[in-house]
Amino acid sequence: MGLSSDQQCEQRICAAMMQKKEWLLDIVSDVKPEDFFFQATRDLYIILCRMYSDGEEVNASSVLMLHGPEVQNLNFGRSFIQLATDVLMLHEVKSYIKRLHEMRDIRSLMGVADNLKLMIQNDESAENIYKTLEDAVISHTVVGNGRTLIMPDEMAEACVKAVTERMDDKERNKKVLYTSFKNLNYATGGFEKGDLVIMSAETGGGKSAFAMNICRDMGIMQKRPVFYLNSEMSKEQMALRWSAFLGGVSHSKLRNGSTTQEEFKKVEQAAELMNASSLYTLNMPDMQIAGVLAEIRRMKERYNIELAVVDYIGRMEMMDRKDVKDWQVLTNAARKLKTVAQELNITVIMVAQLTGDGGKLAQASYMEHEADLWLNIQKIPESDLPMKWPWNSMIEFRKARNAERGKQIAMHFYGDMLTFTDERKEAETFCNAEGFKPESAAQFGQTVPKKKWVL
Repeated sequence: MGLSSDQQCEQRICAAMMQKKEWLLDIVSDVKPEDFFFQATRDLYIILCRMYSDGEEVNASSVLMLHGPEVQNLNFGRSFIQLATDVLMLHEVKSYIKRLHEMRDIRSLMGVADNLKLMIQNDESAENIYKTLEDAVISHTVVGNGRTLIMPDEMAEACVKAVTERMDDKERNKKVLYTSFKNLNYATGGFEKGDLVIMSAETGGGKSAFAMNICRDMGIMQKRPVFYLNSEMSKEQMALRWSAFLGGVSHSKLRNGSTTQEEFKKVEQAAELMNASSLYTLNMPDMQIAGVLAEIRRMKERYNIELAVVDYIGRMEMMDRKDVKDWQVLTNAARKLKTVAQELNITVIMVAQLTGDGGKLAQASYMEHEADLWLNIQKIPESDLPMKWPWNSMIEFRKARNAERGKQIAMHFYGDMLTFTDERKEAETFCNAEGFKPESAAQFGQTVPKKKWVL
């Protein structure tokens, strides 16, 4: 007996996963086990996803080596090798994914039809039948694709439950992430799970450093599982940065090799902190949204991450299509990051670069519409530094769903240790270390004449 077109579609999707990494990433991002109808291909898909999640190479040979008996017992209607070696083209893979989703929807509609037929046979009232049909149509055409229609009684119950959980410290901490910056925590109420946070700055404004400070707070100090994707720095470059602000050692001295033995001991202590942490880092120079989403899903499955930081979105590889603009690719990436944050119930921080013309989001100003919170790091102009002592930066809320839009939080960025602080005493210490020292302490906002600064 030959294979049906639907069975062949499912098998070729599995074959594509074993043939090219980019196909594997696309399929893991867009396909779920429940999309499969045939048990054998569903089981194979789950095996392939598990291998990917475990960081194993996914191809026909590795599947047979690691899961040979399991795969051989699956009934594909032909041999596993025949299935795995189907010759495929990129456009075919995309069409098979589309067909798989169409088949899933058709099965859902057939289930509705069977249910309606049964209701008619059981002499259900026309009102109940029409209501069932109406609910099915709403669910399929309006609420589909992972969205959920919430009934009034369900929302009423959710209101009481949501407030009750926020009143309990343990329950609240399951839904919100807090940083070491008290003023930021107070202004935002913490980073909500399910939210997309844009973190931006102009070139050299400290956006990556601030993102790493957030990763330190949650992944290293609080030991909450954090995933940091970086597209710019090598493993060595990241290691020098972590050593600087975890060990409190000059980044410049670490780079030029002039570290003292005392400072090296601090680096060793920093390494111990990193070793005991829950911070997972991935260097991804060829950053593409399908790969980013797949890696985030894999880390959620393996380590139950609570925060994913994508640093930075401006490095996203563009599609090789003349009819698609860069900003469209980046806006689409932001939309998908927002979706995955909600789907996995995690916070996603998207690091973005601003242009110099008025501080707009480089290449993709529309990205901000997808964000729940947009934090922009601004350097205080040198001419204003004496007035703002000991602060040299501001965190501005350019968009905030749960906070005051336009609010500014004073910060000091100690560039040589890649460290931000909103604590006044620590900021003063950093000022002293940098060589800026007024003759007498100044209150925030009080003018300190420039001539009284000692360099």
